[in-house]
Amino acid sequence: MFIKAEITQIRLKKLGMCEPFSEPKSFMRRTIALQSQNHQPALVNFVQHVSMTWEDAEAFFESQQVIKIWANRLTLHTFLAEDWEMVFRVFGTRRNIVHRICEKEGLDLEAILAEIDVLTRSKEIVNRKELEAIIGDYSAQVKSSIIAQAAIRGILYLLPSSDTIRN
Repeated sequence: MFIKAEITQIRLKKLGMCEPFSEPKSFMRRTIALQSQNHQPALVNFVQHVSMTWEDAEAFFESQQVIKIWANRLTLHTFLAEDWEMVFRVFGTRRNIVHRICEKEGLDLEAILAEIDVLTRSKEIVNRKELEAIIGDYSAQVKSSIIAQAAIRGILYLLPSSDTIRN
């Protein structure tokens, strides 16, 4: 039986706190996912656990190797793209807060997602104004929730790391 201090050391070692990971994919495979309120804390997490610079961490996030989705409480979760099947099975097949938000607003979430799907199949890069035109004039929470649900469903991929990025 391990004592509490030994368990703590094992956990710290597995998280790369004693000896950082040499590259981000091995860190992501070990942790499975990063959870944060937005993009910047996820970057800090990478820099703490992986031997890389801030710029390298940003480049990794922009390299199309990770999926960023917002889950039930609209918390950002970051996964390796190669884990998409697992991510979809967990997040994409269940009712979540987005469904409740849309029901409260009287919105047909499935119809909106279908329209977004048609748009994304016609062009590689979509801007936020195009998505907002489909969603309609609703609060930022409603718009962000629907965009997050489109990512959970696999309709949108590589969401921007900040609100200032419009495409």
